[in-house]
Amino acid sequence: MSELTQRSIGWLSAAYDERRASPVEVTQATLDRIAALDGELLSYISVLADSALDEARRAEQELFAGRRRGPLDGIPIALKDLIDVAGVATTGGSLHHRDVIATADSDIVAQLRAGGAVIIGKNNLYELGMGLPMPGEWPVPARNPWDLERIPGGSSSGSAVAVLTGLCAGSYGTDTGGSIRGPASYCGVVGMKPTYDLISRRGVLALSWTLDHVGPLGRTADDVAALLAGASGSSVELGDSIAGLRIGAPQALIDSTDMEPAIGRAFDEATSVLRSLGARLQAVELPELALTEATLLAIIGSEGLANHLPALADRPDEFGVSARERLSAGLAYTGVDYVNALRMRDVVIAQLDELYRSVDVLVSPVVLQVAPKKVDFERNPPHRTPFTGIHNIVGGAAVSVPAGFDGAGMPIGMQVAGAYGADALVLTVARSYEQATDWHTRRPADPSTRTA
Repeated sequence: MSELTQRSIGWLSAAYDERRASPVEVTQATLDRIAALDGELLSYISVLADSALDEARRAEQELFAGRRRGPLDGIPIALKDLIDVAGVATTGGSLHHRDVIATADSDIVAQLRAGGAVIIGKNNLYELGMGLPMPGEWPVPARNPWDLERIPGGSSSGSAVAVLTGLCAGSYGTDTGGSIRGPASYCGVVGMKPTYDLISRRGVLALSWTLDHVGPLGRTADDVAALLAGASGSSVELGDSIAGLRIGAPQALIDSTDMEPAIGRAFDEATSVLRSLGARLQAVELPELALTEATLLAIIGSEGLANHLPALADRPDEFGVSARERLSAGLAYTGVDYVNALRMRDVVIAQLDELYRSVDVLVSPVVLQVAPKKVDFERNPPHRTPFTGIHNIVGGAAVSVPAGFDGAGMPIGMQVAGAYGADALVLTVARSYEQATDWHTRRPADPSTRTA
């Protein structure tokens, strides 16, 4: 039964059709695995065991009667705890929201339910999608399955952990500046920020309405394609080859960073693989980093404060130290600053639109270092990655795909990004790379099997 929790979404769907497995078996196996492992991994804030089994029974009846409702029919799916599920608290990882019960399903949950997905629980996260976890605060942060003393990244941390370890078949997180792609890289799964609003944000606790994206995390590019289709209602058809594809790499930006050498080596090897598949690599220049960073921070600071100011002013003690400080930093931005940031966003969008005339996709590292030790992270949080936020500004598709490991056995990701609407294209590149490598197949030992 436990092997069922490691199977791909495509495998499970085929097994249902052929009666080699059932949604109830898979859901129960997943719940059993959560019960066995999540006490150490801490990837869930809430587990919806009873309702999940009810949904699995309904899916099983429909499927076995020959009525398939969608690509996720009978598949156990988790959600970052910013996403409303009717009758369940949407905590946002914050004491302020801990007991706030959603009165209706978010659009994404309504779409998933219509397609027969089994909602198995709500995943752990960084507070409100932006506050760093601090010792003694609630919730206790999720732990990286490759090394329990390391962080899994943020803010969609629990989603990446649960996907990697078979505690769900796929999950949905949110990404405002890299919060899906960072944890995907740190944990060694596939994480995607789709085109802006391809997955509806209605019923999702907002940080920045201009930059927030809802997106899937899965174990393979095909899994992510199924998750994207299931949540958006759109068909996502991947291509078979990347031969002749024009791929740009921001080499000057890469060379200017203080990236860990292992990440640089992994990226160089990954681009060699892409060349071997027939892609044409070329160096490109991205918009000035100072411009994109200032734009990103001004928009997040202004919109984040606008979203949370009433509660922050009335009950500041219900927010963690980091979330309180980061939200309060929005006070430094004036209305003029915000308007200018939106204008600069238009400039960045125009520059990327022009760049995509000469290349089909962009590739880069995802982060500057592998997942740090928790104690090091608390003492000195890593610098913001320069590779992810620009794609939130532009709104185009971007995915992190496993691309290696460092000497300590920690995962490394490669980002593939494309223009607005290029979701199938970036996933095609990710899948082609997967088919030529085996990084995405590697799994850590279960915590319960490790010696002290």
